[in-house]
Amino acid sequence: MQKPTITHEAVIKLGQDWVDAMGGRFQGDEGCGCEVRHSQWSGRIHYASQSAGDQGHNDLQDWSSRALITVTVMVSNGVGTYRGHVEKKSHYENRQAVAAGGGKVIFRKESSDDLDGSGDGTFPATVEVQIDEARGSYNISVGEPRA
Repeated sequence: MQKPTITHEAVIKLGQDWVDAMGGRFQGDEGCGCEVRHSQWSGRIHYASQSAGDQGHNDLQDWSSRALITVTVMVSNGVGTYRGHVEKKSHYENRQAVAAGGGKVIFRKESSDDLDGSGDGTFPATVEVQIDEARGSYNISVGEPRA
């Protein structure tokens, strides 16, 4: 067996230089072959909600609305990214009776509005998971990173 060509102090220095180059903390994940141990939660949360609001029609009004919201939060060691998308569409029209004759009523449009929009956003996020072992339940809180 050959004697190492580097001193113990030099190995420690190389390790510290690597940690410093990584921003002062471990940057890997389970995919690097290392076993990451930490007290914060890691994972993915995906939420989607689609709603069709009240809709209807009568002689004096038409109305409808719908919305789609999706949220994905990717987290590693309690810190991650919140990505959201929303689509919304609504319509309404109000009419007023202006004349009647021969058994027929004539209406005119009094007001109307159409909304068709969407938006996307990505923001830094934190996730905390509190586990209540006594009750067999948990609570997930998503928020902004603390300064």
